Amino acid sequence: MKGLSANCSDFPAINICFQDPEISFLFAELLEARGAETRLIFDTDHLPETGKIVTEPIYFHLLPERMTAKNCLLVGNPGCFSSQSAICLSRPLTADKIETAITELLD
Repeated sequence: MKGLSANCSDFPAINICFQDPEISFLFAELLEARGAETRLIFDTDHLPETGKIVTEPIYFHLLPERMTAKNCLLVGNPGCFSSQSAICLSRPLTADKIETAITELLD
């Protein structure tokens, strides 16, 4: 992977929440390969109030506004993003697009 590795002590765990657990595990592996600590969320009742999150548009409305601007990476189909305040990653997903989005989230 391109880019610099993160140091786990540089920032708190990045939250990951998708309907499909396999997608959550995939993004966790990608972030952990960059040195980031991750926290998988499988119940929307446990969505965080602060910090960074990787999720999909169906959960966006559940997030506090302070989490959306540059602290949220939304992954989904083109045209399903209701907010430009989040970092948006749309299909088709490519290695370059994923790398760019992860780098922006970690910065």
